[in-house]
Amino acid sequence: MMSSLRPILMTLLLVIAGNAPVLAHGKMSKTMPANGALVATGLTKIALNFAKPARMTLVKIVRLPEEDEAPGLEVPALGGLPKKFGKSVELRVAPLVDGDYLVKWTAIGKDGHVSKGAFSFAVVQKSELASPQATPISQGH
Repeated sequence: MMSSLRPILMTLLLVIAGNAPVLAHGKMSKTMPANGALVATGLTKIALNFAKPARMTLVKIVRLPEEDEAPGLEVPALGGLPKKFGKSVELRVAPLVDGDYLVKWTAIGKDGHVSKGAFSFAVVQKSELASPQATPISQGH
């Protein structure tokens, strides 16, 4: 009986052991702009902060299309991604125009594990930020 359970127990042990480091590697702790935030037109910096040092391997910033527009336009990070591990990453971009933006990122922790995530924000005219009708975009992106 025990010999027939051995392959199942070994598989279970490998699954548990294989997933343990995933729980330990760094997670995103904060972004600037925050997820769902409204920010003024002209934003030129996007920041990502991690709980533990990580190295960014991919960041894709996309301006989401309006109803009558073509598919989203990718916004390049000026100067590329940092090559070193760190708890924070600042990306420079050309001044952002009005619209909804989605930032998708991939990072690798010092332990070799990959983390992925996304956050969104909206860029609006400064006068709209003071408006009582201004509401953050949905966090369902």
